[in-house]
Amino acid sequence: MPLISRSDSIPATSRSNNLVEGEAFEILAQPSRVTLSLSSSATGLTVDVLIGGVSLIQGAAPPATNRFPIRPDDTMFQIGALAGEKIDVRATNTTGGALTLNTLIDIDPL
Repeated sequence: MPLISRSDSIPATSRSNNLVEGEAFEILAQPSRVTLSLSSSATGLTVDVLIGGVSLIQGAAPPATNRFPIRPDDTMFQIGALAGEKIDVRATNTTGGALTLNTLIDIDPL
């Protein structure tokens, strides 16, 4: 089961590019069930997630647990996706200081 695991610092009052861009499993190789779990270092981050160009999360606040995501507690969604679809995760920091977004994406081929 492919896995994307990241910890990214999001600068103050900024929006990130696609955080999983360049990852080996950013584009799905085959039909898969995708499970996304997130957590942040503090309140103030919002997240947008698209798979295959379809918006699945828009402006959602990940749990501010200041640890790596634990499944199923920090799971934001689980959805089926087709081969060739791209995963796109972007974060916006609404605070005056840098915050960390922890991302865990499980890709379970069907």
